[in-house]
Amino acid sequence: MSDILTQELAKLELQPGQCQRVQVNGHHLEIRRTAEKESDFAGMVMLDAWTAFPQGEPTMHLPVHIEPHPLPVAPDIPSEEEGAA
Repeated sequence: MSDILTQELAKLELQPGQCQRVQVNGHHLEIRRTAEKESDFAGMVMLDAWTAFPQGEPTMHLPVHIEPHPLPVAPDIPSEEEGAA
């Protein structure tokens, strides 16, 4: 990084976690100051919750026949006149 850029960034005096957005030559830039101390979780290993299980050998074969099914029978809904007692 150039010395001039480093000096200009030092003038911003950003606090930890603070950021500033600027536009340079039509590009949007975000300058962020990271926390002073390292995160408590930095040294921890994140375990992957997903496990890949090996594929087993098929134990049986089930033949499938794809045929068109008839539509279900619509229920009889009485009209307002028939439902009144």
